[in-house]
Amino acid sequence: MQLLKEVAGLIGGIFVFFAFIPYIVSIIRGETKPNRVSWILWAIIGFLDVIAYFSLGAVYTMWIPVLYFLFPLVVAILSFKYNGKAGATPADGWCMFGASVGLILWWYFQSALVGLISFMVVDLFAMLPTVIKSYLRPWEESKLAWTLASVGNLINLFPVTEWNLDIVLLPLYYVFQTVTISFLLWFSPKSR
Repeated sequence: MQLLKEVAGLIGGIFVFFAFIPYIVSIIRGETKPNRVSWILWAIIGFLDVIAYFSLGAVYTMWIPVLYFLFPLVVAILSFKYNGKAGATPADGWCMFGASVGLILWWYFQSALVGLISFMVVDLFAMLPTVIKSYLRPWEESKLAWTLASVGNLINLFPVTEWNLDIVLLPLYYVFQTVTISFLLWFSPKSR
């Protein structure tokens, strides 16, 4: 059973890894215009998620959080070179403030779970510009990339060893995030 969980975690990670390949290619081709602030925030929050999630005892489901730190960092860097959508809003400042509050709460309560929940709330707000863009301008995002990420995140639920809040919360959030954006890209009235 342990081997199956390891393999499922790895397969989920492979799907997410390959989800970023068409996304990066579409950025370089000028087809995808990533929201710079969303991806910078996702890289920062991804880093914090990795630390908090690992300290909670996650093992087989760690591939995807690590990838959700590394690839957003790459996309954020590419957004500067390849004409990503620029411009910070007051909401972006609040997201940075929220990430800082999450760190303080983690330290104060000595609870990685409190920190992780705080980071996920901030991540939800960082996701909003991409959600809005996916609805209004779905041609500026990669359907293939978001769909592969959705599949990878769904697969990543199988290696969850303990269905307790500490371990299952982040994988469930990733499913919510990617499936929401995929759904908008495929079914937005403007995607036709």
